[in-house]
Formats: sequence, structure tokens, C-alpha cells
Amino acid sequence: MNSKMTQVTDRQPGFSIPRLGAVSSIQLGIFCATALVFGVLAYFSVMLTRDETRIAAVWIPNAVLVALIIRQREGHWPAMLIGAVIGNFSANILGGDETLRAASLALANVIEVMVVLLLLTRLGCERPNFSRNTDIGLFALAAVGAASCSGLAASLVLNPAGLAGAFDFWWPWARGDALGLLLFVPAITIILDAFENRKALTKRAFIEACLIICFGTAVSVFTFWQTSYPFLFLDAPVVLLYALRLGTLGNAIAIINLAIVATVATSLGYGPINLVKGGMADKLMVLQVFLTSSFAVGLPFAALVQSLKERKTSYRLLAENLADANRTFDTVAQISPAGIFRCDLQGKCTYANAKSLKLSGMTLEEATQGKFARHVHPEDRDRLLEQWAAEVKTGRGYEVEFRICVPGEPVRWIHSQVAPEHDSEGKIIGYVGVQMDITARHHIEQELRDARDKAESADRAKTSFLANMSHEIRTPMNGVLGFADLLLTTSLDEKQRQHIELIAESGRSMVTLIDDILDLSKIDADAMRIASVPIDVRHTVDGAVRLMRATATAKGIDLNLSIAGDLPTTMAGDKLRIRQVISNLLGNAIKFTKEGAINVQVACHPQGDTKCIEILVKDDGIGIAEDRLEAIFGEFTQADGAVASNYGGTGLGLAISRRLARLMGGDITVTSRVGEGSTFRFVLPFRDVERSDPQTVERSPERPLASEPEASSGKILIVEDHPINQELISALVGNLGHDFDLAVDGLEAIEMVEKTAGQGVYKLVLMDIQMPRCDGVTATRKIREAGHSPQDLPIVALTANAFGDDVEKCLDAGMQAHLAKPINAGKLEACIGQWQREARRPAKSDGNSVVERMRPKFDELKEQVHAAATDWLAGAEGKEPACAQQLRIRLHQIAGVAALFGDEKIGTLASRSERYFTLNADTPAAQSADGEIGDALRELVQLTR
Repeated sequence: MNSKMTQVTDRQPGFSIPRLGAVSSIQLGIFCATALVFGVLAYFSVMLTRDETRIAAVWIPNAVLVALIIRQREGHWPAMLIGAVIGNFSANILGGDETLRAASLALANVIEVMVVLLLLTRLGCERPNFSRNTDIGLFALAAVGAASCSGLAASLVLNPAGLAGAFDFWWPWARGDALGLLLFVPAITIILDAFENRKALTKRAFIEACLIICFGTAVSVFTFWQTSYPFLFLDAPVVLLYALRLGTLGNAIAIINLAIVATVATSLGYGPINLVKGGMADKLMVLQVFLTSSFAVGLPFAALVQSLKERKTSYRLLAENLADANRTFDTVAQISPAGIFRCDLQGKCTYANAKSLKLSGMTLEEATQGKFARHVHPEDRDRLLEQWAAEVKTGRGYEVEFRICVPGEPVRWIHSQVAPEHDSEGKIIGYVGVQMDITARHHIEQELRDARDKAESADRAKTSFLANMSHEIRTPMNGVLGFADLLLTTSLDEKQRQHIELIAESGRSMVTLIDDILDLSKIDADAMRIASVPIDVRHTVDGAVRLMRATATAKGIDLNLSIAGDLPTTMAGDKLRIRQVISNLLGNAIKFTKEGAINVQVACHPQGDTKCIEILVKDDGIGIAEDRLEAIFGEFTQADGAVASNYGGTGLGLAISRRLARLMGGDITVTSRVGEGSTFRFVLPFRDVERSDPQTVERSPERPLASEPEASSGKILIVEDHPINQELISALVGNLGHDFDLAVDGLEAIEMVEKTAGQGVYKLVLMDIQMPRCDGVTATRKIREAGHSPQDLPIVALTANAFGDDVEKCLDAGMQAHLAKPINAGKLEACIGQWQREARRPAKSDGNSVVERMRPKFDELKEQVHAAATDWLAGAEGKEPACAQQLRIRLHQIAGVAALFGDEKIGTLASRSERYFTLNADTPAAQSADGEIGDALRELVQLTR
């Protein structure tokens, strides 16, 4: 390191410079510059110090090199180190060292530089920040350690006696090198950083800096250019002044200034240090101690001042940012459409924006006094306070809705969302919340609820209307189809038979349409119940196919059924609805197929983790255009207008079928091409059940008795209040070869069953549902309560109400089946045959006389209607409600049968009038002879004369 050695040695005349190889011009320039600067500094550092060993009191070159490498460490430090070795070696040669010693001392200096850099890296302080005392301390540790290592290496070179006197060389070397590092590395680094990050100085700052530097230089010169007084203590306040006013940069200038002045003056024999008694070594040590103390006082103090300034600046910026944030928050909070509030753990409000105060109807003073619940609706106050207390205990956020009642203002609905506020340690110190006025939303929700209630009410009214209309339509249709069937059993010519068959077919079409509309209404109302009971899949599909085979055969179409061998026998499902869907699909296939075949294929396929039942209905019909494949599943929709005109139909069948399929968890899809036929795919999820499971016993109105009774010769009890229906059903039963008795209402039926109990007189009861005194459901319950079991006495309902709920009521009451009106001979025969097995007397055919035999009763009914209507019209204003009720009953009776006797007009007027009385029985309008009801009744009086 230093050419600090002054022993005279034989000078080596020359030395060789190693080949540097291919290097960049920048690296070559750095190498040369480093060698020159390092050599010059090394030479003058030794020359300025005059003692016996010629070891420099303050070794500057290493400090300059370390400061430059710290800043240029990434790419050029190898060139700088090599240049330093060459420069140091040259200076040593010029100082009189022999070649080996000159090279060894140069290497000792490089070792010192490398150790400093290595220790800084290991200490995590590669780029020290000398404005932080921590970094100053770490650098001081690295500097002392590196100087100690370098001094050890140099002492081995300088001491000819070996280790015996090594300390005498190590101590001054390490002391001078460490002082150089401590004084000049921070100073150079700070000055270079300041130059790199220089900012334009204000005039005032520039003048202040110049004055302080001039003053400090003057004090240092005054102190060290006189030898009369020991004024070393004068420089300490100056160093502090530099640090206090100019920061770390000022301290760096002060240290360099002081070191140069003190070293030069001392080497020239001036200054207080020369007052020290002793040799040059003692004086140098005093100089080193003085400079070290100046460093120890100045730089840490400057770092502390810098830290305080930075902290003050940081606090000022934080305060400004906080004030700006507060202003921003306050501005946003004041214009926010939401109320914002803050409260402590006791619920006392500590902040509330304008919107929050407006929503709560309070002033800020009232809010901060804990009167927040003052205007809360009395019905909501306790709930709100209880929820607050509960959430404070748990420390959770919550949401709540409540009403605010401010005098003179409408009631407001408030939605409040509250969350806990935590301090830096995570402790809850209060709550913050947001409030929104949701009054409009509540009004909308209430309107929606009202609209929903109205819609549900309308839906119930529609369902009730359809049920009543079903009853009203089925009652006359019962007569039409019944008497048509009776007429077909008489002697008719071919033309008469065709006319009667057309009447019957039209009636059946009407009934089918009614059934479709009722099913669709039931599905729309979400009231369609899908059963889940064990069914025989093969039997269900085969039954539907057999039912349609006769129709297909009549058109010359082959109807084929193919069932896969691995098809499960039993599954859970709704037999009635599955059969209905298959029948609809087959009906469509038959309708639209002129010739060819219809193939039904049934198989079971895996579907994910489960299985599905697939039913394919393929026909050779007219096909469907591709763009109409989805449209055909719409309500009242067909493929096109030509289909509707050529084939008829309502367009409800496929809509109902698909919706039923989806209610059962399946679906219906179709593929088709015009002129090539169609394939409908009906898929159902397979639900496996055990037929023996007592919880899934199939309950269907078509189910035979669990234990069929023995064949008997008992009678059939017909329970019917309508005279004409009495005649019709009696005629049909009689023509089928069965004996019968007649009861006019439920009470009479109960009496007749009780009188013949245990005698086996009645084998079956055909029970009407809507009857005076005692309806059919009540009568059935009483018969079952009396101990008459279904096995002893089956009861079949006769009703025009075809809704599933009506059927369910009948079954729940203890009936075994449901026979919907209109009733014809075929349906009645099938029903009786299903529930009874017996030998019967031969059927008779006397339908030709039934209508004429009942005409006197019809004429009598007309007279009763005429009298009741005339009486009501004559004194409607003073009549009791019972009078109107009696008239309604007569109207109901004649409305259902008038068409059978050719008096359709009477039936229409009676039905309309009866509906009016039913819907308006409790209103004054129903008791007035004015208006539409009066006109209808007056016309009815004219027609019933």
C-alpha cells in the first residue's frame, strides 16, 4: 500500500508492465486514470509526513479508491484495482523502495480495499448511506478491520526482524489507514452524491454555505498556523456548525478542510500539535486522534441532524397528505348520496356527514349526544338496539333495515351497513357505517308483492273459473254423449247413424279440448302434481300403444312396438302422465301419417352416473320444416297454417307433452325432414324403486282393487241430484244389464247403504259430487266411517270437475276411481267392468224412448224455472237471498240439459244467469231486476212459457 517506507534500498532500474489484452477504451482510460491518481496521492501522503518510518499519518489513496469503487462497483472495479497496484508500485519505487518491497506494499493496499468491500457486503451495507448512523457504524467496523488486516501484511514486509518488532510497524500503519478511510470515504461519497443529485441553490442558501465555509477555513487556519496556544478545541464547534447548517455535505467539507489544513500545518511544523513534547511519532498520533475525534463528533451529528430534517420533512408531508385526505374525504362525504357515520363502542356518534344527519332527522349536536335512536320507528327501536348490543359483543359487522319517523316528514326506510374499526394493534375502537335511503325500493317491493298477490289471485280465479266451466260444460256434454250413445244402440238408418256418430265425435273432441286446457292451466299455475310410484314400464307403454292401435289400423297404418330386452320392469313414475304423453305423440303421428308405419321403440340407456328411459316414436308422415321444430312445442301452435286447416287440432298436445315431460325430469325433442317423417324422442330419468316398498305403493284412479270382490248379483247405487242425469245414467246402467237403485243426494245414499248393510245389496256406488244437503265427498267419508270397506263397496265419483285436486279429494275421501262427465256407455261399461266381475243379465237397448220418456220432466223443469224467474222479477228488490238461491239452483238444473231437448237458447241464457248469481250473490246488483241479468231472465221467461 503506501510507499510509506523510507529505508534506502537499491533502486531497481526497471519493471515490466503486464499485457492487458483486449480491453475497451473506457476500461483502459479508467486504468490509466486510477494509476495516475493513486500514485500521486500515495507519493504526497508519504512526503507530507516526516517521521522515522515515513508511514503516512493519514493514508488517502485507499479511501479515494474505496469511495470510487462503491459508486462504480458494477463494471470497472477490476481495472481500478489493477491501476491502483501499478500506481502504488510506481510511487513506492520513486520513494526509494526496492522492487519486491514496493510490489508487496502495493498488494497490501489492494488487500485492504478488497477487505473493506467484502466486509461491507457481508454486513449488508454494500452502498453505505452516511446520513444514517447505523451505516456509519458498519462502515467504521469494516474500515478498522480492513486496516488491521493490511497493517498485518505490511508489518511482515517492513519489519526485517520478523514478528519480534511487528507491532511497531502494524500500529502506525493500521492507525493511518483506518483514519484515511474514516475521514475521506464518507466525505468523498457524500460530495459525489451531492454533485450527482445537485439542485439549484437559493441565493440565501448559497450565501450561507459560502460564509460557513469561509468562517470554518479561517478558524482552522488560525488554529493550525500558530504554535503559541493549544487551540485545538476551537475546531469542534466549527465542525458542529458545518453539520448543523449544511448537513452531511457540510460535514464532509469540514472534515476534508480540517484534515488538509491540520496535516499540512503539522508537517510544516506549525499548529498546536507541535507543542506536544516528544518525537514526530507522538505528534502524528495526536494529529490522528484529533482528526478521529472530529470525525466521531461531526459525521454522526450531521447524520442525526439529517435524519431529524428528513423526519421533519416526512412528518410535514404526512401532515399535508393527511390534511388533504381529510379535506377530500370531507368533501366526498358531504356530497355523498349515502349517509356516513362513526361511533364509539358505547354507540355515541363521533362523526356524521350531512346525508346521515338528514336521514336520521338530527343535528350534529344531537347525534354526538347519543340520541341516534330518537327518531327510529317505535316498532323497530328495540330490535335495532338489541342487534347493536349483540354485534358489539361479537365484534362483527352487520346490516340492518329500519324506519325513521321525523315529525312532519314521511316515514323513511333506511338500510345501514356497519363494520368494526380497529386500531394499529387490531383492537376494536368503534364502528363505522353507511346508510342508504331505501324507501323507494321498499315501495317498489311492496308494489311487486301487491302485483304478485293480484296475479296469484287472478290465477286462482282463473283456476276456479276453469273448474267451474269444466263442470258447466261437462254437465250438458254428459247428456249429449250419453244420449248419442243410447241413440246408436237403436234402429237407425245409415244417414242417421252418421249424424249421431258425428255428434258423439264432436262431443269427445270438445272433452279432449277441455282436458288439454285444464292440464295447461294446471301446469301454468305450478299446481300439476307428478306422482312417483312403482309402475310397470312395459305395461304402461304397451297399454298406450294398444289404445291407439285401433285408430291406426282404421287408417291403414301399421303401429309397431319394440321394447329392449334389458328394459327394467319397474321404475318410479307417474303412469297416468307417461301414458298421456305417449298417447299425444302417437295421436299426432297417426294424424299426420297417410300411409306407412309408426314404430315405437323403448330402451334404457346410461346417462352420466344414472340411466334414462328413451321412448322413440317414428312415423312416415308429412314431416316438419327444420325452422319449425321448436315452434311446434308452443301453445296453440302448429307447423303452419295449412296443417291447421287440413288436419285440425288446437296445437296444445305437444306443448302439454313437453311440459309434462320436463315436470317428470325428462324432455321431448324432435328430428324431422319434410316429406320423410318425424322422430319424437321422449326421455325420462330412470328412478329405481322396490315394488314391495310400502311407502311407494302406486295410488292411481285407474288402479284395480287390491283384492277384487267375488262375483255377485248386487245392484249399482246411483247417487245423482239432477233429474235428467238421473234418467241418463239409469238408462245407461240398465242398458248395460245391471240392476240399480237411485238416491237423490248424499244423505239418502247413506241411509240406503246403512239399511242394507251386511246384505250385499249394492256392489258399486256411482256417486255424484255436487249435490244439495250432502255432497258426494262427505257421503263417501261417512260410508267409510260406518265400516264399509272398498273391497265390500267400491265407490266411483261422477263429476264434471276434472282438476287433479278434485280427483285427489275424491280418493282421499275413500273413493276408488273418478269418472269425468260427460259419461258415455263405453266409459261407464269400462268403469263398471274394472271394479266388478260378475255374470249379469243381458243388456237391453231402449235408447230410442229415453228422451221422450224424460221430456215431461224437462217440461216440468221449464215451468219451475219460468215460475221462479217470474216471481223474482216481480219483486226482486224485496226478496230474501234464499229466493235468489232457489232461482240459481233451477237455472243450474236446466242449463245442463236444455240442449238435449233442442232448447240450446234456454240453456245458454240459464247458464249465463246462473253464473251471474254465483259470482254476485252477496252484492246488491244481484238483487236488482235492472241491467243485463234482468234482460236475460225476461227473455228466459218468454222461452219457458
